[in-house]
Amino acid sequence: MFAAAAREVVFSQKPVVDSVREHFVPVALKAGLVAQPRSDAEGRFYDQLRRTQPAPQGIAAMSPAGEVIAWALSFDDDASIVAFFDHVRERWAAHDGADPLPTERFRSFPSQKMEDLAFEGGPLPAVTDEGHRKEDGRCRAIRRFREGTLSGRAVGRTFRDGEPWGEPWRQEHYIEDRFELDLDAQAVLAQAAAKATPGEKVIVDELGRALAGNAFLGMLDVLPLGGVPGAKSESSRLEVWIRKIDGREGELEIGGNTDVEASPDAIGKRTDGRRFENHVRLRWRGLIAVDGRRITRLVAVADGRQRLRWGNDGRFALGDRPESAHLPAGHAIDLDSDVRFGLTAEPVTGDELAASPAEETRDAPKGPPPASLRDKMQRLQRAVGAARRAGRNPERVIGELMPRFQPLAESGRFEEAEKVLDEALRRIEAAGDGAGETRPRSGDGPDRSELDEQIEHLEEQKARIEERLRELRRLREERGGR
Repeated sequence: MFAAAAREVVFSQKPVVDSVREHFVPVALKAGLVAQPRSDAEGRFYDQLRRTQPAPQGIAAMSPAGEVIAWALSFDDDASIVAFFDHVRERWAAHDGADPLPTERFRSFPSQKMEDLAFEGGPLPAVTDEGHRKEDGRCRAIRRFREGTLSGRAVGRTFRDGEPWGEPWRQEHYIEDRFELDLDAQAVLAQAAAKATPGEKVIVDELGRALAGNAFLGMLDVLPLGGVPGAKSESSRLEVWIRKIDGREGELEIGGNTDVEASPDAIGKRTDGRRFENHVRLRWRGLIAVDGRRITRLVAVADGRQRLRWGNDGRFALGDRPESAHLPAGHAIDLDSDVRFGLTAEPVTGDELAASPAEETRDAPKGPPPASLRDKMQRLQRAVGAARRAGRNPERVIGELMPRFQPLAESGRFEEAEKVLDEALRRIEAAGDGAGETRPRSGDGPDRSELDEQIEHLEEQKARIEERLRELRRLREERGGR
């Protein structure tokens, strides 16, 4: 887990890569599957990870029998990373198999050892290749979609003076991700195309949202459209259009601009103290092939600029310690760069094609969160603020429900995530429902914590405005000299 930090710091080192390739089977797991494991044989393996994990993230090594040999959240230094994998191998080689191995857990390997946890639950069932496959022989791990769903790839890169730049193993310099467009969005797009007159540019919000929601550098937490835990949309201008191409039946031209920006929301500030801003401005062009209400191919490219800052007051004040010593914290990001993105997608085929609606993968990412989820996040933001102003304390509800919401949203299970938001809204908005205890107040008007919150919010707005003014002045000076 914390996949970006692990990829950037741990699995970018050649000695680590060599050791893992020779002695281990590397597997990247979704946080949602660990937090809410299924009830089948694989789910029991996930459950062992969930039960033993020292935090909802980390690097673990398991035996073929499902014993979690060791967990590590961070490492004392870079050399300790290879030492950790060597330690796991030595511990497993010395094990006589008479009793299950207890799980060793390290806050930092090897200096900060936590309490060991005994193996529980009895022998785990063998996850054989046959057992891993469905009756039709297809692998259970492959995501499946409705016929006609578009699936493809999104790639992004930082550029300087027309050339790629930056370290490609860092998420703020290079990304590869899946890009998907469901049938509902396709139907809206095809309907807009059918009504368009030749040469007419028709803006399609769903297309702009799908493109902008996948074209950004950085982690999911900074999704520029907002709608994920800890992020809210500051502004959203989606002006992506389609136009019929004369003499080319069934082909549409893509063009236009997107300008989206996100920042922390109040709920995020009360979870981990994050501070970030993510502003992405892009110019789009591309082609779409349409057959009736279905898209048979989509190709789009964009170029523009992204300003991404990510940090935490005090979190990154770590002196000269290596990044491997604070993996969960990640690293500060201060990016202001030209960027380019490319997205391609075609209808799913083969094993990714669901045989029936019941077989569709429920935890598959579906691109950016739907508008209904983003609307509910904004509504929850307003409800939390209103509850605090009324003297209630909604943190109990947020603290109870948001840990359930985050893994669902991150794994693309948006319908289930919306149900959690519905419950939070119902409990916070309902008058006299006891959603939070009334806190003492002195006199009328906002209390000290509310004043602090308002001041903090205004200071953040001020910083963004000042940064934007500096950028505009720089542009004015550049253009004045031409």
